[in-house]
Amino acid sequence: MQQYFDFTSVIIILLRRWKLILINCIIACIFAIIYSFLIAEKQYVSSITFLPPAEEQKSITNLLPGVSLGALSSTDLAPQQFVTIFNSKYLRKQIFEKYGYYNKFKLEKSINKFELSIKRFSKDLILNVEELGSLGATQHISYTMKCFHTSPDTSVMILQFVYSFLDSTIKEISSNKGKNNRIFVESQILLNKRILDSLQKEFEQFQKQNKVFEVKTQVQLSLEAYAELKAQIVSNEIKIQSLMREYGHQHPLITDLKKTNNVIKSKIDEIENNKSPNVIMGLDKTTEIMPIYSNLIRDIEVQNKIIILLMQQLEEAKLKEAKDISRLTIIDPPYLPKYKVRPKRIVLVVEIVAVYVLLLILILLFIGFYSLFIKKTSLYGEVIKIFKR
Repeated sequence: MQQYFDFTSVIIILLRRWKLILINCIIACIFAIIYSFLIAEKQYVSSITFLPPAEEQKSITNLLPGVSLGALSSTDLAPQQFVTIFNSKYLRKQIFEKYGYYNKFKLEKSINKFELSIKRFSKDLILNVEELGSLGATQHISYTMKCFHTSPDTSVMILQFVYSFLDSTIKEISSNKGKNNRIFVESQILLNKRILDSLQKEFEQFQKQNKVFEVKTQVQLSLEAYAELKAQIVSNEIKIQSLMREYGHQHPLITDLKKTNNVIKSKIDEIENNKSPNVIMGLDKTTEIMPIYSNLIRDIEVQNKIIILLMQQLEEAKLKEAKDISRLTIIDPPYLPKYKVRPKRIVLVVEIVAVYVLLLILILLFIGFYSLFIKKTSLYGEVIKIFKR
C-alpha cells in the first residue's frame, strides 16, 4: 500500500513525460493567448451610486404620551426592502426581453431559458450596499449598481432602465402607503369626533343636572359668601359680648343679634351641606362635582388635541398620496465606459494554462499508475479474461 502512494513514483512518472508536458504547456499558452486577446468578448462596466429612500416614522403617541391610537407611520420603504425589489424576477425578465439576453446567452430554444439566464446574469448586474453598524444592527448608507456588457451603450441603458424601475416602484409604494394612511386617519377622525360629541353631550347633561356652569367661579362665590357670613357672625358675637357687659342679658338688641346669628348659621350650614342644584354650590357638593367636572373637561381637551393632530396627519397623508417625486438621490450618475474591464487577459491566460496542465498531469498519472500497478496485478488479468470470453 505504501508503494502505491509513493511520491517518488509520481515524480518518476512525470519526469518520463516531461517533453510531452512542456509541449502541451506551450500549446496551451498559445491557445490561451489567442483566446484571451482575439476571441474572448470584451466587457465594459457602467455604475451608478445613489442614496436609499429616507425612512421616516411619526407616531401620534410621540406627540400625546399616554394616548394609544396606534402608530401612524409615514415610512415609504425600508432600505432592506429595496434589495428585494432589485432582485425581483419581474425586473430581470423585463431586462432579458428588452435587451436580448436570451439570444446573448444562446438560450432562445431552451425550455428553462429564464432560470438559466438568471444564473448567468447574476455576474452582469451587481448591487453593492454600503452599510454602517455591526452585530445585526446595520444601516444602509448608499447603493452602487454595476452593469457589465459587451456594449458600453447597452450597459448604461440597462442601468438607467433598472434605476427607473426602482424609482417608479418606490413612488408607487409611497403613494399606496399614503392612500392607506389617509383612509386610516379619516376613519380615526370620524371615530374621535363621535367620541368628542358623546363627551360634550355628557358634559352638557352634567351641567344641567348639577347647575354647573363655571365651577371655579361658582366655588369662589360659595367661599366668598361663606366668608362673609362667618365674618358677620363674629361681628355679631362681639356686639353681643359688648352689650352684655354694658346692659346685661336682657337687652333687646342681644336677642335680635342672637336671632340674626341663628339665621346666618343656617345659611352657613346650607352652604356647607347643600345638595340641591344651585348656582352657589354647597362646599360638600363641590368635593363630589369637581373630580367629575375635571375629568370631563380633560377628556374633551384631549379629544380636541387628538383631532387636531389627526387633521395634520391627514394633510401629510394626502400629500404623500399625491406627490410624484423621486425618493432616491443620485450621487454618481452612470457614464459611458471607454475601457474594458473583462476579461483580465493575463489572469485568463494563467487560468486556462493552469487548468489544462492540471488535467494533463492527472491523465499522465492515471496512465502511469495504470501501467505500473494496475495492469500487472492478477486481479486485472482475471477481469480481462472474463471480458474476452
